[in-house]
Amino acid sequence: MNSSHRKHRAQYFVAALVLGAIQVCAHAAQYMTPEFARAEFRPVTLVLIPPRAEVIKQKIAGSEAMIEEGASLEDATSGLLAKRFRELGYEFRVLKVEQVNADPELQLIVRNFNERYDDDIVQVYRKPKDVRSRRFTIGDEARILAARLDADALVVVRIEASGATGGQQTTAFLPGGSNGLVALGIGVVAGDNGDLEGYFTDFQRD
Repeated sequence: MNSSHRKHRAQYFVAALVLGAIQVCAHAAQYMTPEFARAEFRPVTLVLIPPRAEVIKQKIAGSEAMIEEGASLEDATSGLLAKRFRELGYEFRVLKVEQVNADPELQLIVRNFNERYDDDIVQVYRKPKDVRSRRFTIGDEARILAARLDADALVVVRIEASGATGGQQTTAFLPGGSNGLVALGIGVVAGDNGDLEGYFTDFQRD
């Protein structure tokens, strides 16, 4: 099997898993503040911060990052989430990587927000139910970014995808020859106070 075909197989595998995981709003674990659960907190405008996806091919001798597959997964996820949230009645915008990179000030604001979010989300992994008691907040970093984007709330996506091969000569992600996993986490952060209003998580295993 040539390298081009292997790449397409890998992309197909990742896309298939994320298409299942992306139904997060319907069936995944959901942790929300009471106000968000009762729709008392109902943001009008949501902005999706550029998603971050890490795709790893596991091998006997170690692991290999699949950069192109990660970028493709980020793009696909943006489109799927936009469709889903709009179906739910939200005004949903997607902040493009190109927009961020073209504006040094915005680039710094987004970087500060992502760093703060990633620091805090580790605690959410450990006790996700504490979202309901409004324990987690992204604080000033969220408020500054939301104000800059004129958004009521920010949507943050983190994805980890992996596939394991049976040996160095076995193509990753082939049916029957892999143990693939996609873990998906989606956070909704209020723009006015920086609180984590909702966190949705799911995983799909091949």
